[in-house]
Amino acid sequence: MENYREAQEKGYFEGSQQAKVQSESQINNMMGQLKTISDILVEQKTAIINSSQNMIIDMATEIAKKVVDENFSKNNNDAFLAVFENAVRNMPPAEKLIVTVSDRDYKIMTFDAQKLLELAPGFKNIEIRCDTNADVGTLTLENSIMVVDASVSTQINMLKQEILSVL
Repeated sequence: MENYREAQEKGYFEGSQQAKVQSESQINNMMGQLKTISDILVEQKTAIINSSQNMIIDMATEIAKKVVDENFSKNNNDAFLAVFENAVRNMPPAEKLIVTVSDRDYKIMTFDAQKLLELAPGFKNIEIRCDTNADVGTLTLENSIMVVDASVSTQINMLKQEILSVL
């Protein structure tokens, strides 16, 4: 009887040990699977956040472009003159400066070549051109050495790239 009880206890102990080893193995396996799932979820969350950031920045730049395009040449020339002055500052002096604007801006705005010449030191004369194919807010400055695209859309895209570079 005592041998029977010893055998029973030994069997119980061995079975318990085997169950413990199997359980630990299953737990480790499940933990590995949970870690994999967690890593995938973190990657997806990051992708969604990045995608949302880009979408928000794209929408914000489109809104800014529409607002600025609408106000670029309305009522007064202050915005145009500020953009012009900033762009012409980076150009080397030359005999002639060619200023190209969109057809709509050309029709709405009153261009004073003398005022533009005052804002463009180093240039002897200015020619203002109208581009019928250009988008609203187009401003291109050209001399014999270089061409500068100071368009509203170009400046907004540069701002967008700067924002994206910091994210």
